[in-house]
Amino acid sequence: MDPRMKKDNPEGRGYYYYDSGYNNGGYGGGGDMGPQRSFHDYMLIIRERIWWILVIFVLVQLVTTLVVLNQTQLYKSISTVEVKREANRVVQFEQVDNQDMRGTEDFNTQVGILESNAIIEQVGNRLKGDERERFLEPYLKGKDPNDVSINLILFENRKIIPKRLTRIIAVEFVHPDPELAAKVANLFVDEYISYNQRKQLETSLKAVEDLRIRADQQRSKLEELEFKLQEYREEHNTVSFDERSVVENEKLGVLNLKSAEAEAFLYEVQSRWNLIEIYQAEDKKVNDLSFIANSLLVQKLNSDLSVARVEVASLSKRYREKHPTMIAAMRSYEEIVGELESALQSEVDRVYSDLLQARTRREEAESSVAEQEKILMGIDRLSVDYETIQREAEVNTVMYQTLVARMRETNISSSLDNANARVLDRAGMALDPYWPNYILFFGAGIFGGGILGIGIAFVIAYMDDRVKSAFDIENVIGVPLLGIISEVKNLPAPEKAKIVSSTIENQASEGFRALHSGLKLNGESKVAQCFLVTSTVPGEGKSFISTNLALAFASHGEKTLLVDCDLRLPNIAKSLELNNELGIIDYCYEKATFDEVIKKDEKTGLDIISTGGRANNPSQILSSGRLEEFFKEARPKYARIIVDTPPISAVSDSLLILPLVDGVLYTIKFNAVKRKAIMMNMRRLMDSSVPVFGAVLNNLKLSFSGYYYSYQYHKYKDYHYRQTPVPQSDPKEPQKIT
Repeated sequence: MDPRMKKDNPEGRGYYYYDSGYNNGGYGGGGDMGPQRSFHDYMLIIRERIWWILVIFVLVQLVTTLVVLNQTQLYKSISTVEVKREANRVVQFEQVDNQDMRGTEDFNTQVGILESNAIIEQVGNRLKGDERERFLEPYLKGKDPNDVSINLILFENRKIIPKRLTRIIAVEFVHPDPELAAKVANLFVDEYISYNQRKQLETSLKAVEDLRIRADQQRSKLEELEFKLQEYREEHNTVSFDERSVVENEKLGVLNLKSAEAEAFLYEVQSRWNLIEIYQAEDKKVNDLSFIANSLLVQKLNSDLSVARVEVASLSKRYREKHPTMIAAMRSYEEIVGELESALQSEVDRVYSDLLQARTRREEAESSVAEQEKILMGIDRLSVDYETIQREAEVNTVMYQTLVARMRETNISSSLDNANARVLDRAGMALDPYWPNYILFFGAGIFGGGILGIGIAFVIAYMDDRVKSAFDIENVIGVPLLGIISEVKNLPAPEKAKIVSSTIENQASEGFRALHSGLKLNGESKVAQCFLVTSTVPGEGKSFISTNLALAFASHGEKTLLVDCDLRLPNIAKSLELNNELGIIDYCYEKATFDEVIKKDEKTGLDIISTGGRANNPSQILSSGRLEEFFKEARPKYARIIVDTPPISAVSDSLLILPLVDGVLYTIKFNAVKRKAIMMNMRRLMDSSVPVFGAVLNNLKLSFSGYYYSYQYHKYKDYHYRQTPVPQSDPKEPQKIT
């Protein structure tokens, strides 16, 4: 038994306790009281209110577009500078100003210099004339140019970013003009490097006099060394030992190459000769060696020998050995064998000749290499003293040139050679604006519009109290969903009342077959004989459900009786095109017998009892003892009795009939009745001891039918059709026909 059944139900009735669903208002589940909303339930909510979502989504996109269009486009340019670990040295023997990077403090000092107002002021001074006007124009907005601080603008739109774990500093600048953004970013880097150069220059100027004196001394020493080099070249009759050494080294390289080639050739020929000796020692045919077999003459003789061998074999089948033809063929064969042996010996002799020649070539090459090495060693001995003097002269030349260059550089701004930083990447003109970020704005608009639209859809769904899903029926109202009947359009009432017997609306008729199967599978409704069909309000299709359910039972061979107990607005006779002269009213007034009020449908085998007209006092009729006698007389004659009753919220007629039936089928029209109204009426039904078998969702729109039939119906099938204990029949009551 389901945990939602009342605990004080001694008969084990299968109706549900609905209080938890009522209290949670339809959302938030209801704890462990039933199935929770699944992904498909939420998709149904979204699908039903898709136009709300689309309208809100479009409105959000329009607002986002307007905001983006009103944004001033800003362009970002980035220039990077590398702070060197060690500053370049103007001269190697003296460090004028120490700008080496010795730790984090030194690096942060350089960052601070780049962020300083001094650099900002220098950059502002570099912007002049038209460039200055273009730079200030976006920030004026009707203000006097003199009232706008260019330094403040530079400070607010400049960003210094030291890159972690590197000595690289990025300078970002943002401006509506992409060209000026790139120019200003580069100016910050240039002014930073110029600042360090000026600082270095001030220190360098103090050492100018000392550098001049040392340059004069270096020039005198250099002239003395140059005289010594000239005397050495004249003594050994050479212009340059380096050039001569290069020429001789090239010759040695050529000779080494030839020696290597001779050695490789000797190795190849020696290998061939070794194979020949091995074959001869083992009395093998040298004809098997590839370098001998590849000889054109050997190949030709081998081919001729094969032809001759085939010819001899062919002739031997026709002639004897002493036949002239056979003798000629054998003689030709032997001649070819002799020529082949002679050719093989020639190839062996050729390999031996190549071996002797290769040995001679290797010896000559090695001799030439040895002689050339002796020549080079002699040149190296002669050049040692010369190179010593030359290196000293070169060092002094470099020192002298460095001192002279240093003296010249002290009169101008120091170059990058003595700077402690260098430009790594210069800023280029941005092609796309940095702000507004269209991807970010429109991405946020798409995401926000979707979330807002879906959120509003769920808010509307929360406020919408109408029943429209299996979740509403089972988890909120608290009764099982037994069947789903799709919407039937454009059908007259007689055809609609017999839709089970026709093929016009297959989906609706299949819904009634599924409802019939559900009632047959459920343990309690399976043995129930008398079903009361009601609804919350008029117009939900309870009569439509009653007639077609009765026809479904009748079509399966069960003797079925359909009774119209809606004495206020009878509809069964009209929809089935029957006369309404005699009916239940006449039976209760004892104006007609049971058999007289029955109307038989020969085609379907269904028996119908109409109301016999409208009653002025239906409550008195339904509460009279005659109605109870009617059901006692009907039960032994029919397997199933379907009773159509008025809506329970309009009148209390259904409650009067309730004790006389075995269970209730509650009709709910899709998206038409509020949950609270149904739960209020469900409480009135459940106050009795008669079980509520479940609800039938009627008039389901075709756009949602696929969702229900493919998912919800199967999802809750076992939940709907669970087996419950069969109540024992009262021995005083007549036995039900099953």
